[in-house]
Amino acid sequence: MRRVAQGIGLAVLLTGCADRTLVVESDTSWAGSVDKVGQVSGQGGTRIELEPSAGHQCWDLHKTTSAGTLRAYVRDKSNFTGTDTEGDMTTTAPDGHATGCVG
Repeated sequence: MRRVAQGIGLAVLLTGCADRTLVVESDTSWAGSVDKVGQVSGQGGTRIELEPSAGHQCWDLHKTTSAGTLRAYVRDKSNFTGTDTEGDMTTTAPDGHATGCVG
């Protein structure tokens, strides 16, 4: 029984590490790149799953218009006490960038 409990605990720990998501919130169009994902673009908001075993990952997103707001951050659910937010950056500047790193 103890081995089963240890196995379940390990599975939960490993699964928890896979819960990093880059969240993009925007009311305009944007483009950029995410390490180990490649080129990304869109209009409005989206979520991009980050590689669980990638370690250090960075992103550089920019508005493709002069108007609007672009925000990017990582939600990390691997913490057993809740969800952490990392690398939070917002820009309203014309052609502004939202960059960050985790890991």
